[in-house]
Amino acid sequence: FSGLILCMLVFAVALLFVPRLGRATLKKYILMGLVWIAATVVFETGLGLAMGRTLGQIAGAYDPSGGNLWTVVVLFIGMAPLLAAKIRKTIVNNDLQQA
Repeated sequence: FSGLILCMLVFAVALLFVPRLGRATLKKYILMGLVWIAATVVFETGLGLAMGRTLGQIAGAYDPSGGNLWTVVVLFIGMAPLLAAKIRKTIVNNDLQQA
């Protein structure tokens, strides 16, 4: 349930943040999503280590075989900028941008 709430909050931030960037290409929104994923993983790893967890314990959060859906949340975080851009219609065609 907390993962769903986090997804909704991240999506709300993306909806607010994307229009401020102006129009961008699909490639840039995908890159933005990858940066958001990296930032999430770095933050979660750092916080976990600061709380005394081992890397194995932290990595265990990404294992869906035990019912943990954190990987789905992280993937959604990566897709949020692109989804928000599609809703806000801020994706430009590469050919149009070069003309």
